[in-house]
Amino acid sequence: MKISFRFLKVDSPDLLEKVFHLRYQVYCHECKFLNPDDYPYELEIDQYDPYSIHFAAIDQDDTVVGIIRLIKNCAPVPLPIEVHCNPIIENNGLIRDKIAEISRLVVSKDFRRRKDDNLTGMESYPSNKDRPVRNVLKLKDYRRKRPEIVLGLYKAMYHESKRQHLTHWFAAMEKKLWEVLNRFGIQFHQIGEEVDYYGPVIPYFGSITELENHIYQVNPELYCNYFLEGLEPHYWLEFLRPDQFAYTHH
Repeated sequence: MKISFRFLKVDSPDLLEKVFHLRYQVYCHECKFLNPDDYPYELEIDQYDPYSIHFAAIDQDDTVVGIIRLIKNCAPVPLPIEVHCNPIIENNGLIRDKIAEISRLVVSKDFRRRKDDNLTGMESYPSNKDRPVRNVLKLKDYRRKRPEIVLGLYKAMYHESKRQHLTHWFAAMEKKLWEVLNRFGIQFHQIGEEVDYYGPVIPYFGSITELENHIYQVNPELYCNYFLEGLEPHYWLEFLRPDQFAYTHH
C-alpha cells in the first residue's frame, strides 16, 4: 500500500507540540544527544524556536513523521551555525533579515529505509558523488527512488522562503545528506570543516536563486513538475512565469 504524505507550514499550537514531541523522542531517546530529564513535558524546545518557521510531514493517519525548521534573524542571539562553525555573514554582503538556517531535520524511525539509519534516513540512499551531473535522477526515477519525506520538507521550506523573500540558506548537515540532496540538484557549498554538533556535521551555504537555477538546469522535470507545484507563479524563476509568454492579438 502506497503511503501518502502532506507537507505543510506549522501554524497551530497543537501541531507545533507534536513537532516538539518528535524532536524529544529522537534527540533525547533515539540518539541520546540530550538528557530527557531536562524535558519533563517530553517536548524538546530551545531558544531558537521563537524565531523559527516550522514544517511538518504528515502521513495518512495524521501522524507527524518528519520535521524541519528555518531559523530566521534571531539577533542579538547568533544563529547556531555561527556558534558552532563560525561562518562570516555580514562581511560577505548578506542581509541578515534575508537569511535563514536550516535546522532540526528529522524523519521518524518508522519511515527510514532502515531502522538504524541516521536522523534523516539518508544512510541507505546511494550518493551521486562519483557520477557526473547529467546522471542525476530524472522524474520517473525520482518518484520511485526519492527520499520522499526529506524532499517534501525541502519543497515546503523553499515555497515559504520565496514568499518571505529570503535569499540564502545556511545548514550544518551530515555529508551523506549533502550528497543525496546534491543528487537531486539541491546544491550547497561547503564553508568550513567538520564539527561535532549533534554528531559530525559540515557547515554549508546556499543561494536560493542559485539553487533553484541549478535544479532547473540539471533536472528541469523535477523542478517544474514538483518544486513549482503549489507555488504562486509570481515567485517562479522569471523566464518560467506564465506572464512571460503572454501576447496580444492585433
